[in-house]
Amino acid sequence: MTPRRAARLALVIALSVVASLAAVMLKSALNTPLGQDIGFLPAMAAVVVSAWLGGFVPGLTATGASILLEAYLFMGPPGRLDVAVGSDRARLVLFGLIGLLTSSLAWLRDRAEKNALRARAEAEKAQERTDLTVRRLGALQGLAAELAGALTRDQITDALLTHGIASLQADGAAVFVVEAGGDEVQAIAWRGYESARAQALARLPLDLPTAATDVARTGDPVYLEDPAGYAARYGASLGSRGVRVEPRAVAAVPLDLEGRRFGVLAFTWNEQHDFPADRRTFIAGIARLGAGALERARLSDGESRHAADLEAVIGALGEGIIVIEPDGSVRSVNGAAARLLGGRVDSVADLLGRLRDGAGRAPGELPADSAEFQLRDRPNAWVEVVAYPVAESAEAVTPTTVVVCRDVTAFRQGQGLREAFLSLLSHELRTPVTTIYGGSSVLTRPGAAISDGTRAEILADIAGEANRLYRLVEDLLVLARFDEGLDLGAEPGLLQHLVPTVVEQERSRWPSIHFAVAVASDLPAVSSDETSVQQVLRNLLSNAAKYSAAGAVVDVCVEAAPGGVAMRVRDHGAGIDPDEAESLFDPFYRSPKTAKMAGGAGIGLYVSRRLVDAMGGRISVSAADGGGSEFTVVLPFYQGELSD
Repeated sequence: MTPRRAARLALVIALSVVASLAAVMLKSALNTPLGQDIGFLPAMAAVVVSAWLGGFVPGLTATGASILLEAYLFMGPPGRLDVAVGSDRARLVLFGLIGLLTSSLAWLRDRAEKNALRARAEAEKAQERTDLTVRRLGALQGLAAELAGALTRDQITDALLTHGIASLQADGAAVFVVEAGGDEVQAIAWRGYESARAQALARLPLDLPTAATDVARTGDPVYLEDPAGYAARYGASLGSRGVRVEPRAVAAVPLDLEGRRFGVLAFTWNEQHDFPADRRTFIAGIARLGAGALERARLSDGESRHAADLEAVIGALGEGIIVIEPDGSVRSVNGAAARLLGGRVDSVADLLGRLRDGAGRAPGELPADSAEFQLRDRPNAWVEVVAYPVAESAEAVTPTTVVVCRDVTAFRQGQGLREAFLSLLSHELRTPVTTIYGGSSVLTRPGAAISDGTRAEILADIAGEANRLYRLVEDLLVLARFDEGLDLGAEPGLLQHLVPTVVEQERSRWPSIHFAVAVASDLPAVSSDETSVQQVLRNLLSNAAKYSAAGAVVDVCVEAAPGGVAMRVRDHGAGIDPDEAESLFDPFYRSPKTAKMAGGAGIGLYVSRRLVDAMGGRISVSAADGGGSEFTVVLPFYQGELSD
């Protein structure tokens, strides 16, 4: 019994005795005026009051005191305690029993009240524990929901520290990570600490005794309830780093997942703080949620980096790559595919709609084997398409498909060029060689009687075909130099002097054609290569003469133009189709409109464009007013200094 309870009991007992004395005095005061003994009524009142107020012992004390006083004062013989009358003794025994019963009932009532109070207190504590558990579960659910929506490590640590400090009513918190194979812990986020102190503790060697490094090294949580104990345990080690130790209560727990420890979560309080088992379990729950979220962010970040690397590699590929989902939508299109197909592809139907087979129809499905298609919007372009199904899982019924597109236009053009070149060798070279060989054989035949007219005609044929062969070989030689790169230099040239000379040379080759030359005076020098200019002009004059009727006029004009000097060659022949103007400069191309009018290899205009481009000029063709066609070559002004 505590001193306080003993003192209270003594006081109640003393009051019980006083109550008994007061009852005797009341009885004495009432007996005289009433003329009779009023019995045990005042004493019983004293017992009841004492038992009610004090319980069993005070009630029993009042009962005993009342019996003694009643026997001594009111029963015979008076002034003595030995009661002579049997009825009085019976009355005393009966009063004692009633007092004992009253005291016992009071004791039972007191005990019941105490049990009720104890039960109520336990119920309140249980309710508090339940409420605390509910609040903690709610806090964990809220934290889990926010962590589920966090994508980056910074978002995760922000949610972890914010919710942790709020639910634990902590004064500060920090998240540390341990790099794989590292020898230190690094603080990646903190709350509630001065910036200078936080920076000083941002990197801690594992062999430096601190709460964070102890947990990182051993994997065991650290709980220090007394701030003085924290200062005593870690003050010396932190002081060696020049960090002032502030006494704090600390709870530091590992961040681990599936046996892999990669960090520490620490909370601090400025005052003493208790860590019962349920609170430690709650802190461990916060740490588990944080560890799972941080590991998810690490894996997601790694996947993002790998995906970015893969996207960069695919984007850098020269071949077009299209990834198609099982539902037919397009997941990704690299730059090469977008350039080749004329823009981004949205679906497999969109892709198939841009392709045309040999019959000009769109394919119905992606080819399982390599197949070549024309492009709908670029009929001259060809693309090789092959689809590779990629099953992402064993359960996938319709797999993801990777479509590889390769530009085979140049390859097909190369095949066309090879075929055209073989045709050139079999036709364009054979004709002049046959003429030269046959004519020379006739002229050198022993004993042959050939008239002077026939001899002159044969020699003229040999000279014409030799000239034709020479120009063809000259174009082929230039064509061969294209792969090596043309370097024509940039010498000054005066077209007003050069053009009339070349035209005069061509007159003898085309006696049935009249060449009309108009040259402007005082034209500036152009940047050019004289041999190349002559070759270009001869090709243009030869074309104009070949496709003109006998007696026709070919106009040659040299005049100033924006940025340079222009040579214009106009004929009055069949003309050109505006839609095929650019095609005329393609290698081995011959217009269907004029192909039957005269022979040719189809390389003269192609060579001319390449030579003009190499000199920094430009060449074009257009339909002339009144029929025929006009070719224009513009060479740039010479920018250097002219020597005398």
